[in-house]
Amino acid sequence: LGLKPGQGKLDTALTVRFEQRPAPAVASLSIQGGVQLSQLALTVAHAPALGQVEVGWRQFKLDGLDARPLEQQASVASVMLDGLTLKARPVVGAVSPAPDKAAPVVSPPASSSSPAWRWSVAKLQLVTDAVDVQTEADAPWPRLDRIQVQAGGLTSDPKSAPATWQVDVADQHGAKLHGQGQIQVAQQHVVAALALDHAHIPAWLAPIARGLALPVQIQQGELAVQTKVDARFQRDPAIQWADGVIRLQNVQTQASSSRVKDQIKVAGLAVDGLSGELSLA
Repeated sequence: LGLKPGQGKLDTALTVRFEQRPAPAVASLSIQGGVQLSQLALTVAHAPALGQVEVGWRQFKLDGLDARPLEQQASVASVMLDGLTLKARPVVGAVSPAPDKAAPVVSPPASSSSPAWRWSVAKLQLVTDAVDVQTEADAPWPRLDRIQVQAGGLTSDPKSAPATWQVDVADQHGAKLHGQGQIQVAQQHVVAALALDHAHIPAWLAPIARGLALPVQIQQGELAVQTKVDARFQRDPAIQWADGVIRLQNVQTQASSSRVKDQIKVAGLAVDGLSGELSLA
């Protein structure tokens, strides 16, 4: 991978306790406290599928850790990652490694009787400064200037109340995405209300325009979308959406062929009441 650490400061305040108990009681191991990693900067020269990656953050902080590894359980009061920056660029002339012709390694089947870890995170917060990931596309992907994620009550307990979450994203062209809802981790069930505003259509289509081979080029225009989503990924997996609204504003197109001069202009177009279901089975 070519990992090159630049800088970073690690602070820990952990208490580790081990107790060997007389049989038939089992031994006890507990790890309690917190960890903080500040002012991190590192470079990965050849990250798979991303190329050269530069990543860093102002502060990562984990508080209220109570882990009991021998009992396969852990709880965390809060996890916070602030000031995350991510920059990825394809490596020019990089050659993907040839597939290994050695005999494939067959992993042993997972034991169905093996107990799963029980875990919980009372509060989760992520705030980025900039996420700029580029590929070998025909045009640059828009930069995400801010991503903010908040969640509360995350847990592996299938009988617990759903956790709440909220996401806000803004790109360099002024697009804003807001989402909020609930998630039940153990049951892999997500409920969301999503709203996208002021998405600059040409900027997001440009990197994939050649692959789409559209008969027209969208020269300008904005997209807004609102919908409610109910996604299940465990039993009868499916994604349902309802109360969907799509709005186009100030759209201008030009025929892709240089021999055709046709243009289409749309001042405003709205489609309301969209609903549907996509089966993932």
